[in-house]
Amino acid sequence: MQKGMSDFVQERIKIEEEYAKNLGTLSHNSLTAQEEGSLGEAWTPVKKNLGDEAEVHLKFSTNLHREVEKPLMSFHENFKKDMRKSDHHITDIHKQLTSLYALVEKTQKVLTE
Repeated sequence: MQKGMSDFVQERIKIEEEYAKNLGTLSHNSLTAQEEGSLGEAWTPVKKNLGDEAEVHLKFSTNLHREVEKPLMSFHENFKKDMRKSDHHITDIHKQLTSLYALVEKTQKVLTE
């Protein structure tokens, strides 16, 4: 589940970065630069808004990386370490239990004799 969530967030970051890049490119489009009069005045805020929106999406992707992806990956790494510790602990307890069971069987055999 952690891997799936991480993959999802990484894909979303990639999409946001690509979208921001494309909006930024579009906002710098020089095709409308020669427009004059009211049409030129109308295009100026449109291009500015595109640039602003590109910046918002880029910031969002950065925040996703910093506030979601990194903590998720950190949690995943710590979880794996904790699981390894637990596995070692369970293995040790299993060895002790096996040893004690053998001792009980031996003691039971001695008592039976």
